[in-house]
Amino acid sequence: MTFECTVVLPRIKDKLQAQVLSVTKGGIHAKVEYQLDEPICVYVIRDGYVQANQIRQFNEVKPGFNITVEVVDLEYEKNDAHITVEGRLLSPKTATLVNGDVGAKSQL
Repeated sequence: MTFECTVVLPRIKDKLQAQVLSVTKGGIHAKVEYQLDEPICVYVIRDGYVQANQIRQFNEVKPGFNITVEVVDLEYEKNDAHITVEGRLLSPKTATLVNGDVGAKSQL
């Protein structure tokens, strides 16, 4: 009998590429796709961005953008469908808008 599995476990300070699902007053909700599954949900909390340039950077992000985040904290329990990651948004130059119809990317 043979078993196969894929293990995904990000570590603190890992950098992840994520697609933004929504941006609210509380922060950014994004997903990381790995093969056909979406095992990682990313949350970037707005309260951590207090300086003017950080707020501007945060406000530039829109749903559909691909962003790069650094893992700050993570949480998961046995039988969870997703790993929840709290991330820190990296430079806005790493954010790109993905056009689902064409697959083209436009730089910020």
